[in-house]
Amino acid sequence: MLSATERLARTCQLDPETDLRWRHPKVPELEILGIADDPADVLARRCRSALAERYPHAAYQELTDLNERLDMELGTIGAFGFSTYFLAVADTVDMIRDMGFAPRPEAPAPEAW
Repeated sequence: MLSATERLARTCQLDPETDLRWRHPKVPELEILGIADDPADVLARRCRSALAERYPHAAYQELTDLNERLDMELGTIGAFGFSTYFLAVADTVDMIRDMGFAPRPEAPAPEAW
């Protein structure tokens, strides 16, 4: 009976990395988000477009610095596999804005600490 229990226990073992995708973001499928291309490319295009919108009068050096920083940030996001997660959050924020609300992060009030 003990050997049967051991065999059963071995079949019940889970590997957090391969079985549960431990440390991987859980996001909707690309089709649900309307993404047909590589998520990292879509995120990069979206960010570069927003950079131009947010800094329309930036001087050449400032734009160079901003793009270098953006490349670094996108590299980190991509290395961790979070491009789709960031796109899902952006999609949610867009929906909230389309409903007429101003999305903002919530933080606890200092007096509640």
